[in-house]
Amino acid sequence: MARTSRKNHVPDQIIPEISDTEIFRTAIYLRLSLEDNGKKDGDSMENQQKMLLDYVVSRPYLMLVDTYMDNGYTGTDFSRPEFSRMMDDVKAGKINCIVVKDLSRLGRNYVEAGDYLEKVFPFLNVRFIAVNDHYDSAFLTSGDQLGASLKNIVNDMYAKDISRKITSAMKAKRLRGDYIGNYAPYGYLKDPENPSHLIIDQEIAPIVVEIFEMRATGAGIATIARALNEKGYPSPGRLRFERGIITNNNKKGTDLPWNRHVLTELLRNVVYIGNLAQGRSTQCLYKGIAYHWTDPSEWDVVEHTHEPIISMELWERAQSVDKRNSKAAKDSFGKYAHLPKRENPYGSLLRCADCGRVIKYVRSYSPKGDKAYGSTAQLLRQALSNHPSGRKP
Repeated sequence: MARTSRKNHVPDQIIPEISDTEIFRTAIYLRLSLEDNGKKDGDSMENQQKMLLDYVVSRPYLMLVDTYMDNGYTGTDFSRPEFSRMMDDVKAGKINCIVVKDLSRLGRNYVEAGDYLEKVFPFLNVRFIAVNDHYDSAFLTSGDQLGASLKNIVNDMYAKDISRKITSAMKAKRLRGDYIGNYAPYGYLKDPENPSHLIIDQEIAPIVVEIFEMRATGAGIATIARALNEKGYPSPGRLRFERGIITNNNKKGTDLPWNRHVLTELLRNVVYIGNLAQGRSTQCLYKGIAYHWTDPSEWDVVEHTHEPIISMELWERAQSVDKRNSKAAKDSFGKYAHLPKRENPYGSLLRCADCGRVIKYVRSYSPKGDKAYGSTAQLLRQALSNHPSGRKP
């Protein structure tokens, strides 16, 4: 019996049976990294989408179901919202074919990209097409598989090389006092003549001053947020949206009120006294360091880089209030920890009308110290009888 040649043989499970009449429920997947976001080049989202639409429309066996766009997301990992949504649709049976511009749009991580091509997609019986790389999982040869593996290695090495260069360049810019943010902080604009320099936004700066003045008089964060929302002052996210700056965090549009987190960050930002503190978050692909928030001791701080919005005297007054309130909160932390816990009977039904956050269930004593709130009478009596003060209900 003649021996069958194994040359160019590909396992059957990697080559699905394709009939002339089979119609594939197709997804177009687009990705653009943060550093390329907004560029009008060959890799722009618009150009990718046009090319892939033309490709799908010209092939009757590909029926477009949906388009998935991750704009501003790195290819070095697969934690992307639209990619996750697409994979959920694949698992739900809505999609059995994915089309991308090239293999780098799928991802630049050699190991994970390889897993999707060689394990995940075949297991889910998904046809994968990378147009510019002439890769179609329905008609793979061993040469195609080897070529895809080599391209994934090159994409991985390219991403790490770019990471090394960008990390070094950004560090140098921060240390010389250049502003490297994608958009200016609230109350500032990027200088049209030098985007690395900040100038005061005369329209918004008075709001910043008002915020610091309210805080300096002792107003709480929630009180300030409520006042700003009542006056209709735009929050940072809403302002960016209204000025045409769309990010992954302000897609709600004008439905972005002031909240505790935004105000706390603003009141602690030294940008308003003319200094820059950058490098608050970082990642380093070529060193294998994932994205994370850095300790303040690691920030790159440069003083007197631009015109301040508030005076040093107002800044110090506001910071003193912040420190005093932080100390009070820290001193009271755990004060009622000995009281019995109970599940919030209202769940997530009760929410703040201003920020939408769930109103939490708290345990505390009455002003006289003779009653405790937050549990049943029987448990309260037991807790109070064991309280160090010896108080009885």
